[in-house]
Amino acid sequence: MSQAARYQPEIDGLRAVAIVATVLFHARFPGLDGGYVGVDVFFVISGFLITRLLLDDLHTRGRIDYLAFYARRVRRILPALLTVVAGVLLAAIVLMSAAVERPLLSQSALATVGFVSNIFFWQQQATYFGVPSDRLALLNMWTLSVEEQFYLVWPLFLALAFAAARRLRLPVVKAVGIALGVLIVVSLALLLLMQRRYGTAAFYLMPTRLWELALGGALALAEPSLHRMKRWGALAAAIGLGVILLSVTSMSRWVPFGFAIIPPVLASAAIIAGVSSNPQSPVGRLLASAPLVRIGKLSYSWYLWHWPVLCMVRLADIVHPSRVRDLAVVIATIGLAALTYRFVEDPIRRAKPWPFATARQALAAGGMLSVLVAALAAVLWLEADARAKRDPWPAAIVQAHKARSLAARECRNTRWFKGLAPQEACRIGEGSGPPKILLWGDSNAEHLHDLLQADATRAGYAAIIRTMSACVPLLPPPGVQIRQMSSDCRDFNEAVAAEIPKLAGHGLTGIVLASRNFGFVVNAAPQERAAWLSALRRVLDVAAAHRLRIVVVGPVPNYPYRVPECLAHRGPDGCDVDRSFVDKLRAPLVASLNELIAGRSDARLLDLSIPLCNAQVCWPMRDGIILYNDGSHLTQQGSRVLAPFAAPALDWLRSR
Repeated sequence: MSQAARYQPEIDGLRAVAIVATVLFHARFPGLDGGYVGVDVFFVISGFLITRLLLDDLHTRGRIDYLAFYARRVRRILPALLTVVAGVLLAAIVLMSAAVERPLLSQSALATVGFVSNIFFWQQQATYFGVPSDRLALLNMWTLSVEEQFYLVWPLFLALAFAAARRLRLPVVKAVGIALGVLIVVSLALLLLMQRRYGTAAFYLMPTRLWELALGGALALAEPSLHRMKRWGALAAAIGLGVILLSVTSMSRWVPFGFAIIPPVLASAAIIAGVSSNPQSPVGRLLASAPLVRIGKLSYSWYLWHWPVLCMVRLADIVHPSRVRDLAVVIATIGLAALTYRFVEDPIRRAKPWPFATARQALAAGGMLSVLVAALAAVLWLEADARAKRDPWPAAIVQAHKARSLAARECRNTRWFKGLAPQEACRIGEGSGPPKILLWGDSNAEHLHDLLQADATRAGYAAIIRTMSACVPLLPPPGVQIRQMSSDCRDFNEAVAAEIPKLAGHGLTGIVLASRNFGFVVNAAPQERAAWLSALRRVLDVAAAHRLRIVVVGPVPNYPYRVPECLAHRGPDGCDVDRSFVDKLRAPLVASLNELIAGRSDARLLDLSIPLCNAQVCWPMRDGIILYNDGSHLTQQGSRVLAPFAAPALDWLRSR
């Protein structure tokens, strides 16, 4: 029996481990912060199985039958995938708003059908948190695009490697193994190099994921020799399973994902090697158990269904997030997976009915079905766009979604620092005199841009903006590390602090300090909290040394949903949030900030929740104006609405 034909139930058991980790992570099950590594386990498995098929062709025929290979991929991947995509598009007609969600879904469906959704989602999310994942009902399809792009290049790579080894009269397995090793090292190095500055690209793109699939391929190449490690197979599999479980349950969100996925990827390889060499090991018998094998067989269909259904349920009840509900949803999608497996996935893959009977028929059928689903996506996109243009309320929502209060493009810093922009690019307000106020912080400082612009116009002064996304305005003492601060953020803050003496010498009188991430200090360990407060106190001391006043801005009320989407579903009066929910998040932070400035005559706290809430609720709209661009950032109009409330504090800053 060929290696390719040999069925290993342990592989399906490993698939079960991967899919359970993935769906529970997506359901936000507590204690599984590392569940995202489930997709990395799938990559290793896919690389192993696909390479085994291709190697079997090369060993038995001396060549790869590309037509047969891609026909197998069509039967295995496309029918279930297109069923899910079409089902989600049809459900979106009822469950998604035409204003914001349906056009984006249609675009992602087109990208999914074309197997470029990883590139699409990379572009949608300039950072991995750019467009919240709950809005992207087909986000999980990015992994399929990575794999299909891999399948395009991998057969050719193996065929060329085999041909080169034979032409050079080198031992084929050894030569191809060396080529695989080089490819793995290059891809992994690329991932680690890119993850700091180009983390989203590194996350989504095939070249930085190639090493995971290639590692599985290296296992397939070495499989005939794995029986030699039978004595060590049980140990390798046990260690591998332990590492995966530890990664799933203990991985910190602050570990860069490039480093975070290395242990579970190596562990997956260890399990495959271990159970291939010794199927009767304890881990082998566990993974081959009937329940895990059954879940593993359903894993592809379950993976396809669980995320789109979860997203749509969350959108339908956007105001009331619930882990219990989410867990029930992902468990319920096992039923959809079972139906898809029983009536679509398994019959087409195994029985090869018409029009999937021959290789050419399968490729033609896959192409035609893909065109039909793409046409459905395009029609729904055009219909949603036309409806949004006809209805002024969706148009207002779309505008709010786009119109976040931002500094000039030339002044913006994202997640890396390349030096402070020229002051003229970051100047707002009136007159030609030197700036009176410095706005310093992260994106929750930047969204005060229009507020400050309105106030500067009112009072006739100039201000300067110094903001950087995801960068808390802290100045840690030398030698003190704060894990939430990148080296770029630290460099940015030090550059702003170095600029303050010059600004103060030319008329600067005050600083507005704002950051959403001040909230990290609330739940920090005592030692870390002390470091935060020390770093923030140092900012106040730098200002005091130059006789500057500081207004520390408490974050605006945050919503557990994106406001434009909620308004699209529930209308102008359906998205208020209980004041108790807001205070639960904000009260400890406000207390910490009050503690920080207590007894200081040169610092004040500006609490922006006061004009945005009453004693019972907080409002995402005020006087017909949509205040929020998402769940935590103000629109341009929303920022300007707060200008009269902030005016006394800003006048105090300038009255030194």
